[in-house]
Amino acid sequence: FVFYDWMQYRIGSCALDDIALFHMLPVAQAFPDENRAICHGGAVHCSKDYILDDDGSKNYGQLITINNENTINIMDGKLQSLSQEHGMLTVGEKSKNLILSDYVFTIPVHSCLTANLYDHYRALNGEIIKKRILS
Repeated sequence: FVFYDWMQYRIGSCALDDIALFHMLPVAQAFPDENRAICHGGAVHCSKDYILDDDGSKNYGQLITINNENTINIMDGKLQSLSQEHGMLTVGEKSKNLILSDYVFTIPVHSCLTANLYDHYRALNGEIIKKRILS
């Protein structure tokens, strides 16, 4: 809970700038004519938790951009579905150029589950932060 997440933002318990954990997912294949892409980031990376968007569709992670000043911008796109290792990213017209990138950033729906799936984290400055493992 210390990282905050998309669900906490949606219910108003934090501001966007309070969120401190993001997925950086490689784009495996883009389908710009269909406004979607396959990314390497599935249930083992993002968890199978989702929230329902206002239109009733599932959201497994919200598409964002992070600029050089570390400002988060919500984009028109999300992880719409997940398999074991991959996710289907759907985007609006204004976000199509993002799926042609090497990586996309998303805010996880539940940061606790996501944080538990990794053995280290990478800070925005590139520093590697290893998860403390108790023996």
